[in-house]
Amino acid sequence: MTTFLSYSVSNFSSSLYNDFGIDVSDKSLRKAVEDHNEICKLITEIGEYRKEDNPKITGYGNLCMSTLFIDR
Repeated sequence: MTTFLSYSVSNFSSSLYNDFGIDVSDKSLRKAVEDHNEICKLITEIGEYRKEDNPKITGYGNLCMSTLFIDR
């Protein structure tokens, strides 16, 4: 017997694929998580430059650089 929740999730994921072409397979979701984690790591590394005695980047510069990674 299918529960309402599992039916709803299945229906939603099917709609995402059929209506918008969005792949929500396990492989695709794992890749998206890996990409997201890599972007977070890069943003953190950029932010580390602000902590130096003579910062190579300012808060404003960090914000500008970080926006380059945002998917629009």
